[in-house]
Amino acid sequence: EVENIPLLDPIPEGYKRLFLVRHGEVINPGGDRPVYYGAMDVSLSPLGELEAIEAGSYLSKYHLQHVAASPLSRAKFGARQVLARQPLVEGSTNDSNDI
Repeated sequence: EVENIPLLDPIPEGYKRLFLVRHGEVINPGGDRPVYYGAMDVSLSPLGELEAIEAGSYLSKYHLQHVAASPLSRAKFGARQVLARQPLVEGSTNDSNDI
């Protein structure tokens, strides 16, 4: 569980909140030189995986209506971590195949 991170203030009725989460650290395909990897399907580093898990843990405090991700594995991994930690709502499946 994420500790020492304050919860956000409640949202007034009729308003929505949007969370944007970027993928965690990746394994640089260029080794020690900087590389723009944009649409390349670059894997998360072990730290990046932990960052995605922590993001999912933090967002578990909020009942999210939708989770979306790009088709890249690094984004889908993060979205799965968020979904896995969401409370199951009656009639839903939290199915990561829907990402």
